[in-house]
Order: sequence, then C-alpha cells, then structure tokens
Amino acid sequence: MLAGSLYDAMPVSSKTQVLLGYVESRRDQTRPGRVAQMVIFTQFWDTLEDLVRRLRQAESKLLVGTYSGRGGQYTDPHTGKLVGTERDEIKQRFLRGEIDILALTIDRTIYDDGVASLGPQLRFATYGEPVFDAILALSEDWPPPGCVRRIAVTPQGLDLQYVAFVANDLGTELHLITDLATLAAFDLDETVTLSEADTLPFIAQLQVLADAEYRLTGHVMGVESDNERSGRAQAALALGTAFGFIKGRQKTGLADENFWKELDACRNRIAERLTQVGGISVDRVPVIYEQVATAFVPFDVKRKISDESFWVDNAPPPLLNAALDAAARVGDGIKKKKSALSTDFVLSKIATEMKRILMTG
Repeated sequence: MLAGSLYDAMPVSSKTQVLLGYVESRRDQTRPGRVAQMVIFTQFWDTLEDLVRRLRQAESKLLVGTYSGRGGQYTDPHTGKLVGTERDEIKQRFLRGEIDILALTIDRTIYDDGVASLGPQLRFATYGEPVFDAILALSEDWPPPGCVRRIAVTPQGLDLQYVAFVANDLGTELHLITDLATLAAFDLDETVTLSEADTLPFIAQLQVLADAEYRLTGHVMGVESDNERSGRAQAALALGTAFGFIKGRQKTGLADENFWKELDACRNRIAERLTQVGGISVDRVPVIYEQVATAFVPFDVKRKISDESFWVDNAPPPLLNAALDAAARVGDGIKKKKSALSTDFVLSKIATEMKRILMTG
C-alpha cells in the first residue's frame, strides 16, 4: 500500500465518490456513527483495501468489516482499530449487527469455471438474470402466513418498488420488517390474520425509509437531467450567438451576402475586437432561447424586453469561437456550392437548428 501522505494525495475516483455519498445517505439518525447495513463486492484485494481506507478516512470508527481469502477484519468499536479474525466470526458479527459495512472479494474463476461439487453452471443471483428471475417468479406463488403482509412504496422520483413486510410477533404489537436483523428474535404468531387496514400505519414509515435510502440516487438523476438541459442550452446559445452577431452586422450594412465570406469577416472582426476589449456584447439571440433560459451556462445571458430577444453581455472568446464554429457546421451541412450559399439562407437554417436542439428532450 502507498505511504500515507502519497496515498492521501491521490484523487478519489468518481465511482468511489458516488459510493461514499451513498454510504453517507444511509446514516442511521437514531444511532450516531452508524449506517444501515450494506455489503460491497469487489474482485480485487487492492480495491477492497482502497475502499476500506477511504471509508475509515471519512470516519475512523465506522464499523467496517472485510471478508476475503486472506481472512477477515472488523473495526473494534472502542478503539476504532481493525482487528484480524476468522471469516466465520465476520459472518456472525455481521448477522448480529456489529458490522455496518462488509467489504468482500469474490473469485471470478468460481463463476467462470464453476465448483466441482456444484457443477459448472453457476450464475450471479441478480435481477435480470433469467434463472434468478424465474426463482423470484416461483416464490411469488408461495403465500405467506396470515400473520405476515407484504407492503411496498415507490421512492420519490424513481420507478421502482421498496418492499417490506408487516408481521405479528407472539405477545407483541405489529412490526415493520425491513431486514434480516429484525427477524433474529422474532416468533411469528400464526394464530393472527392481518388485514390491509393493519398495514396502513406502516406505509408512511416505509415511505420515509425509502426516500432516505434512495435520496442520493434521485439526486443523481436530477443532476443528469440538469446537465442534459445545460448541454442543450449551451449548444443553442452558440447558434443563437452566431445568429445575433451576424444579424447585427446585417443591420449596420457590414455583412457580406455570401455566408462563407461573411463568416471569414466575422472571425477577423472578432479577432480585432478582442485585442482591444475583453469581450463583445451580442444581441438579437432568438427568443426561442427562453425555453432553456433558466439552465446553467457559464455566460451572462439576459432577456431584452424591447424586441423579445436575448443578448449576451461581454461574450468571451470561447463563446464567440464556438458560435462561429457552430454556424460553420450548419453551412457545411447545406448541399450548395459555397459561392452560391447566401448569408440569409444559412441564418434561417441556424434558427431551425437552434429550434431542433431546444425541442429535443
């Protein structure tokens, strides 16, 4: 393993950042320093070591355990140190709830070659795997006892089910069952039959748990949506800036009637202006940009009420160059001789392309 100072200086991978964020989202608000139990699988020991170290850097007394061909380790809750032990002890500690995060390695050759005593046809037990899905479908035909009822909710912003069970324990009230640990000392009262009304008080409780557990997932989906919208806004703004810049030159009588000559003139004009000032204000950006006006772009785009358009205050070189490049791509896509391609015709195509981008998604 790398020396501490060098290791700490290494950047955290995007996958590890997502994992750390997911762990953070599973913190148990009723037990400080604890998180809801989870298992992390990895194929390589080095990856396991890295994950454990990253987790312990975030919180030294986090109850982390490891399980691999090299044995097992668990975090001593009193000292915060990792203690080596037998793998069976790790299993028992996890089942007793004394390990919150269990990181383990899997041997790829077991999947590839099989196990002699079990035969070669091993499969990963995961959703989407045909045999696993068939087993799940078969289990749906096994009715639970009357003292157990299945309930499900949908985490906010996601298209999936979050499932739990409501059950009656001997001599006690109803319980919400969300994990195996809850069943450790559970004795079903099979003389009782639960109704749908009995489960209603637990629906709201399960919804809170589901929303909390999948909060990060929902946030990631929101970030993805925002990024896509910002990307469309940036592409549209480049086209709109080219449109507005050329339209402005037409209004002052400076624009060439031939698009390619006008494009060269625009590049020269921008180069001249940028040696004198830091940016150029561009108005007459088509009003259709309004559809993404609230999306993030790294430029100051403002609404011009007087003629229902937008303008860019102090457009910098990156935007201006991107704008002319976008206009050139539109021109390249038109099947006409360069000498016969008019500026007005290309401007109409730029406006059409801008509309197409904004209507996508």
